[in-house]
Amino acid sequence: MNLGYRWELEGFDPSLDQFDDDFRTYDREEYDASFAWKAGRRVDLIGRLLYDNTNDRALEQLAGVQWNDCCYGVQLVWREWIDDNDTGILADDFTDRGVFLRFVFKGLGGVGREADSYFEEAIPGYRSTAF
Repeated sequence: MNLGYRWELEGFDPSLDQFDDDFRTYDREEYDASFAWKAGRRVDLIGRLLYDNTNDRALEQLAGVQWNDCCYGVQLVWREWIDDNDTGILADDFTDRGVFLRFVFKGLGGVGREADSYFEEAIPGYRSTAF
């Protein structure tokens, strides 16, 4: 389990001009909670909530389950996130969401997007147990 807190000050990056799209005209305070839990011999659960307290919105929500067997594995993940278009402007932000399903036949490779690298980045301490 992980708990995190970030506080980004307005104009903190001295390399940005106040007229750049990346320049934030507000401080941003974020809370981050995530977990990866081995619920059973073959079942793993993962989750994350990244919350922007300044703008009262969830930046990312994620919940998933992974089932492993000797010969194959299945991973099902629901994710909702704010796509901020890499700018500091709130008006161009939009919410995106998806359900992702991945099958792996061990020894043959997988079908579906490589999710493990994303989970390792988003959930500190996450290590794939199947794939």
